Amino acid sequence: MQLETIEKDGVRYVLKSSIEASPSYKENEEIEALDIEIASLTEELERLKYDRERLKNEQALSSFIAERYNTLDDNLQISLVEICANKGLTPANVNEIDAIHQTIAPALKENRSFMSRLFGR
Repeated sequence: MQLETIEKDGVRYVLKSSIEASPSYKENEEIEALDIEIASLTEELERLKYDRERLKNEQALSSFIAERYNTLDDNLQISLVEICANKGLTPANVNEIDAIHQTIAPALKENRSFMSRLFGR
C-alpha cells in the first residue's frame, strides 16, 4: 500500500493506494535477462580489477627487481618477477624476494647454461 500526501487550499489530503503493478511474463523475462547480464558484467568487472592490480604489482616488482638485482639478464629478471607475482609478493616483501633470488637465480642461470651447451648457443 502506498501513501501520498497532497495539500490543496490549506487542507492536507492523504491518499491511499492499494494498486500494485506486477510485471507481465514478457517483462519478467526481460528483467531476468538483465539480471543475468548484470551478474556477468559484475563478474567481468571483478576479473578486470584483479588483473589490473596484478599488472600494477608486476610492474612494481619489475622495477624493484631491475634496480635491486641489476646484474641479472632480462630473462632472469622476468622469471623472478613471475615467481614473486605468483606467490603474491610485493616490493615490500624484500626478505622473501631475496630468499627466492638466492634459491632460484643460480638454478635459472645453471639451466640457461645447460640449455646453451645442449643447443650450442
